[in-house]
Amino acid sequence: DPDIPDEYKRPMKHGNWHGWYMGGGWAAFGILAALFYRSKTGKGQFVDCSPPEGLLAVSNYLIQYYHMSGNKMVRAGNFDYAVFPYTYCKCKDGYAFMSGFTDWNWAALCEIMNRPDLQKQFSTIKDRLTPENQPIIQKEIEKFTTQYTAAELLEIITEYSKRPDKKGTVVTGRLNPPKDTLEMEHFKVKKMFINVNDPYYGELLLPNSLFRFMSKTPGRVKWACRPIGADNEYVYGKHLGIGGKELKELEERNVI
Repeated sequence: DPDIPDEYKRPMKHGNWHGWYMGGGWAAFGILAALFYRSKTGKGQFVDCSPPEGLLAVSNYLIQYYHMSGNKMVRAGNFDYAVFPYTYCKCKDGYAFMSGFTDWNWAALCEIMNRPDLQKQFSTIKDRLTPENQPIIQKEIEKFTTQYTAAELLEIITEYSKRPDKKGTVVTGRLNPPKDTLEMEHFKVKKMFINVNDPYYGELLLPNSLFRFMSKTPGRVKWACRPIGADNEYVYGKHLGIGGKELKELEERNVI
């Protein structure tokens, strides 16, 4: 749309850099479920979890950030005041993810870009996490990435990673539009997304359960999101013995 400013067209990051941690965390959850099942049946089972799906199943760390620092995380777009550079960058055929957060990984990224001046200018993690510096760093990285396609960037960085004298590790990858992601054979085989006919919201496409491949107790998606009070009849009836006319009167009086 030509009426929309280019900066508004930039894709926004989902989630954060906790992918590997989330994969491990959810795998541990699955193992605990399997151990519970074994304690009941004496039988073990296979557990399958992946970091991308684990990350998809959690929110960002804003609550933890507030709990630990007492400060609200400001809106930062594709910048990140905990890890940077860890961002989407323009390239010839769209956008590519680029990261080089730690000092040695930042040194590697600058070497790949042939920008020793940039490494010297923002030599510390504090320099790179300073909000005023991040737009400058982003712009300088994009001077490099816009010269290549996402596939070419991947090839350049992969070749660098094979060098015995590499200074650190840089991660990159093409940013896939949602439609392309949904059509990838890998995700179809993994059954990562599922169509759900929800009684309140109708037909929806949702992320599948992380534990759908547990061999004995596979996870399932029961519903999308329950509106407030959806289970009143069940809860009040089972646990408080309130139902029928009495429950309806409480609803009419806005007690529940």
